[in-house]
Amino acid sequence: MHQAILPLFTEDMTIVGLHVGVVKREGTVYYFQGCYHFYHHREDDRASFKHIVCQLLSNNMAGRSEIAGAFGIPERSISRWLALFKEKGGNVFFSKRQVQSPPPGIHSGKNRRNNRFTPCR
Repeated sequence: MHQAILPLFTEDMTIVGLHVGVVKREGTVYYFQGCYHFYHHREDDRASFKHIVCQLLSNNMAGRSEIAGAFGIPERSISRWLALFKEKGGNVFFSKRQVQSPPPGIHSGKNRRNNRFTPCR
């Protein structure tokens, strides 16, 4: 018999899709599925952020519009990242030719759907 994994999300988590929660603590961004931590990276690690976004999309854990809404990123950018990811593989974002800039940050105000991520300005 199959056992469902119930999502256990805290108030400070941003919900991405139906099963993924994201939270930032002490400069590190953590990703959860249900109650399991499955990925983390430093807040300023843009390459890892792009990589995990593409992983979420490739594994059907979230859609482009859900990711765009949660992180405040244009869907067109996400589509470009995914095309690169599919064409050149998972290491494409970690090449030295990539320009590193900080990923979207988190602020204390709530935006649509009670998410807390907003782009850095």
